[in-house]
Amino acid sequence: MKNILLISVPGAGKGVVSNYLIDKYNFTHLSAGDLIRDEIKNNPDLAEIVSQGKLIDDSIINGLIDKFVSKNSDKNLIFDGFPRTMSQVPAFEEILKKNNISIDKLVHINIDKEVAIKRITGRVMCEDCNHIFNKYIDNLTDTCPDCSGKLYSRSDDNLETYNNRYDLYINETYPVFEHYKDILSTFEIENNAGINEVYDQVDRMMKEEI
Repeated sequence: MKNILLISVPGAGKGVVSNYLIDKYNFTHLSAGDLIRDEIKNNPDLAEIVSQGKLIDDSIINGLIDKFVSKNSDKNLIFDGFPRTMSQVPAFEEILKKNNISIDKLVHINIDKEVAIKRITGRVMCEDCNHIFNKYIDNLTDTCPDCSGKLYSRSDDNLETYNNRYDLYINETYPVFEHYKDILSTFEIENNAGINEVYDQVDRMMKEEI
């Protein structure tokens, strides 16, 4: 199995990289954000925390990740958004150990903050196929160009929330990258240009031993 730990500032393109790995290389996407948004349906109190760009309690996200990995331990996994803080690292490593899996590659996506802001505030997603587009870049209507599903914007895709999430990344998540870059094989993806350049970099990564 090939398992990837994907880390980047908000808006750097983790969804784009993940969808490409899913479509071309048969990965399964473990998105902490998606798991949290599903959990909000059962626990609406979490919605206000997320809308402000804050982090939910570790015990909640640890449990969601543990459940997902237990059901998908036989697949190639992309860990996206977890561990997000150093306090989550022990739980992350215990989940890996319990399911007898390991991380084969640490992937870090680099992007300028100004570029990331434009991508975040212009981001729209398809409610059916989950593909991501940008209203400032793509020629869009109200429906997905891939499957004709309805397009929507997330409530947390605004400038104030982005700045809160960016500060949290610098203070809480970047130390996780610093911790693992000396332990794991690391691949850097530059995402200030176009999507095809990103795809080329992912292909180069996959040609390496992972």
